[in-house]
Amino acid sequence: MQQRCHDLDSLPLLMTTRALPDEQSPFGDGVRAEAASVVPNRREWLARFAALWGGSLLLGGCATWKKDSADPIGEGPNLRGYRMAGDSVVVEIAIVNVSNDLDLSDRIWLQIDETIVDPQVRQRLGNNGFRVGVAPAVLPPELAAQLDRQLHEADMDAETGAMAPGIRLNQQRHQLRSGQALQITTTPLQERVAWIMNDDGYRAGGSVEQADCQLALRTYPRRDGSVRVKLTPEIHHGAAKQGVDVANSSMIFRQYRDKQLFPSLELAVNLRPGQVMVVGTTPGADQLGHLFLSEPEGVEEKRGKLVLVRLAQVQLDDLFEQTQSFLPLETPVE
Repeated sequence: MQQRCHDLDSLPLLMTTRALPDEQSPFGDGVRAEAASVVPNRREWLARFAALWGGSLLLGGCATWKKDSADPIGEGPNLRGYRMAGDSVVVEIAIVNVSNDLDLSDRIWLQIDETIVDPQVRQRLGNNGFRVGVAPAVLPPELAAQLDRQLHEADMDAETGAMAPGIRLNQQRHQLRSGQALQITTTPLQERVAWIMNDDGYRAGGSVEQADCQLALRTYPRRDGSVRVKLTPEIHHGAAKQGVDVANSSMIFRQYRDKQLFPSLELAVNLRPGQVMVVGTTPGADQLGHLFLSEPEGVEEKRGKLVLVRLAQVQLDDLFEQTQSFLPLETPVE
């Protein structure tokens, strides 16, 4: 039988009694005995249970009993792949050194489309020694051979005379946002640079010290899948200075140098993926373009340079997606 107790402090919580036969009585006098199994009172029972449970945690540690089916054991988090911004483009840049052989230059430029530039702009650029055009994805054989040769040959440093493998190798790959500037340095730092620019029959010039010539590259993607690529000639000179720019509600410390800009000589073409923008010089040696795209005199003979800008990838194309949009890139004011 079972009988419950109501006084929790003085009586057991539960007592079970069972009648035993005389021969099994532990008293040995034939008196019926009762074997009682007594469960401790409630407080003692709870204390023992808590101690047992706490000890099992200390020995066994903690573990997750139920795992979410969305994150199975052995699999990492489901990370989303990286996606470029809608106004991003990828360009590949190479600077190729070519000899001043006029016959070789003519064979290369005959396979490059220069009519893509407005005739008046092309004349203004030619008066200052610049030449620009667009080549297909397959470069002219003479230009491709020179580029391949440049990847494997060793060159001599004009200052030290030491052999430096790959000194002519100047190939880069960049991802740019719309309007973001990328500086392409075409000449080493020189003690003094003197320049003259022809502007519709008028000449202006100047000279600066501790200067190098650079081309500022900017890209502007269009919704038809093409990209407007612009190169602006710049001469950076003088000692480096410390400046502060404000962008995205924060202050950014930057180093900069004074520069002479030539916005009227901006070289601009429209490219589609795979096409290559080619920038070179006209025959001659005393114009502004030759200052930017000619190798300074050193150990070897003076050579010309060709700047190649290939459009490798573009994100913005509304052929299949009409709702594509992007926010303008916040850039420091120059």
